[in-house]
Amino acid sequence: METFSYYFDEKVTIWNRNHFTIDAENKEEADQIAKDYILEKDIDWDIDITFSEYLYDTSSNLSVEENGGEPTLELFTDENELLYVNS
Repeated sequence: METFSYYFDEKVTIWNRNHFTIDAENKEEADQIAKDYILEKDIDWDIDITFSEYLYDTSSNLSVEENGGEPTLELFTDENELLYVNS
């Protein structure tokens, strides 16, 4: 009997927690800067992300519909031959 190896790529959603610090005159100012940062994240902020962690227990499967009709599951042989796509 032979043994064959495979792998699959799976697109999932997961929460990522980012810890950061803010220098401010007081807590109210720091709170407002933090809120502004979250609401306008595409702006170049002077925020120091000190630690980032994936919250693996929040991982959940993503459907093809939720992914705009694009695949969320692909099965490959260990030689990278695509065997299956779920879209």
